[in-house]
Amino acid sequence: MKARILLCAILVLVISACKPDRNKLIETINQEQADLLMTDITADDEKAQNLVKHFIEFVDAFPKDSLAPQYLMHAAEFSSQMGNTDEAIEYLDRIISDYENYEDIALCYFLKGHFYDIDERYDDAILAYNTYLNLFPDHYLAESTRKMLPYVGMPSEELLELVQEQANANEMNNKTTEKTSK
Repeated sequence: MKARILLCAILVLVISACKPDRNKLIETINQEQADLLMTDITADDEKAQNLVKHFIEFVDAFPKDSLAPQYLMHAAEFSSQMGNTDEAIEYLDRIISDYENYEDIALCYFLKGHFYDIDERYDDAILAYNTYLNLFPDHYLAESTRKMLPYVGMPSEELLELVQEQANANEMNNKTTEKTSK
């Protein structure tokens, strides 16, 4: 009987020793974030990767913690800034599937489209943006997303021509309006 109690106590100690200390991990993350903000993220890839690693370590250790979806969002943002678009999208998908009540869930759907767009995966971007618009039609980014959607994947030169044509048309309309009002 005493042996069983002792064995259970040792087992509890071993299991708790394997799990990182929450407060210590948060402190590490906060310090690394502060250090990284003082430098260019792209210039210090190793620090940024280490920070992302700690974000994910926290989420894996404490998935029910209120900081978990925020840390996944930060991991997605840092990963995107380092050019790791697939990793960034993976973290957003994890928020979408595991934290559906997260306060910035709509932003996750939007950013997914944005990250695909940056990565020039235009079909995926359009699909992600449309999913975002269908789920969150009144979100603060929805209107600008609707306006931008037809131009996703358009070559820069073509987009520049279109903007110039619209500017010329607006200028002509302004001149016509001025003449009729005189």
